[in-house]
Formats: sequence, C-alpha cells, structure tokens
Amino acid sequence: MSKTARAHTNIALIKYWGKKDAKLRLPLMSSLSMTLDAFYSDTKISDSEQMSFKLNGQAVSGPAADRVFAYLRAMQDRFGVKGNLAVESVNQVPTAAGLASSSSAFASIAAAFADHYQLGVDRRELSRMARMGSGSASRSIFGGFSVWQKGDSDQTSYAYPLDEEPDMDLRLLAVEIN
Repeated sequence: MSKTARAHTNIALIKYWGKKDAKLRLPLMSSLSMTLDAFYSDTKISDSEQMSFKLNGQAVSGPAADRVFAYLRAMQDRFGVKGNLAVESVNQVPTAAGLASSSSAFASIAAAFADHYQLGVDRRELSRMARMGSGSASRSIFGGFSVWQKGDSDQTSYAYPLDEEPDMDLRLLAVEIN
C-alpha cells in the first residue's frame, strides 16, 4: 500500500544558469531557492498491469508521460527494482507559469517511488533522485531555503537545506491575470 507523497515547488533566488551535463542534470552553478507553501504536488504510485500516468485525474500520454516513464525506468534500474507502475499526481502548481511546476512534480514522484519500493533513502539521496527528473526538483525535497550544489558527478550534485524554518515574514505574490 502506497502513501501519497507531497512536495512543494521552489523559486530560485540565485539561478543555476544552465546545465553542465544534460544527462545527469548537473548545473553550471550552484543555486539558492525558497520553497513555496501554497504550491505543491501530491503523487501516489502503485503497482499496475501497465505503466500509466494521471495528472489531475486525467490520463496523460505523449511526451509528458514518456518523460515520467523514462524517469521511473531509470530509477528502477538505479535501485534494481522492477514492475509496471501507475502514477497519480495532483498538481496545485500552474503548469508553464514560471512557478517551477516540474520541481514539485518530480520531487513528489521521487518520494512516492522511494515510498512504494520502501527504499529507506535519506533526503540527500532523495534529492539526487529528484534531480534526475528535473534539476530544480532536487531543492523541493526541503522547505524554507535550500542550496543545490552543482557538484561534478551524480554523487556530488544534490540539494541541502540552508534554513528550513526561516524566521522571516517573506511572501511571494502570484497573480493570475485572465
């Protein structure tokens, strides 16, 4: 039985300015972000007859689903596990609105995957796992302020918390204009 994993999106305050290694999603520079409490993704992964992906209750196919399936297969290879999976995500982050929806999406997928297979990984490893789906997802493992250190390999590129509960009254205003 799988639980639902939640991850919040983050906004980079200091950007990573592109990729040094696209395959490993290694950034050119380390970056600093602030996690947002109002925008998040919830994901549940369960065993299935075939790979499937639902986003906000709707079946997803094409490039978006292919990206998720490729990520899941890469994680299965990484941890030596197998099986077809059903991924159900609910995204509270507007897609393609500049609010890093992929950061919360892949961080929640990574956490749900680790939970489903009972991997018992620490947050550093979870950050590395999330990075392989979306670089900025490495930072969405943590709350508050986090740093994604660029590193020079899969093992050395991960995020870590700088201050998960900052004593500051910071607010980000996101307004949708129709």
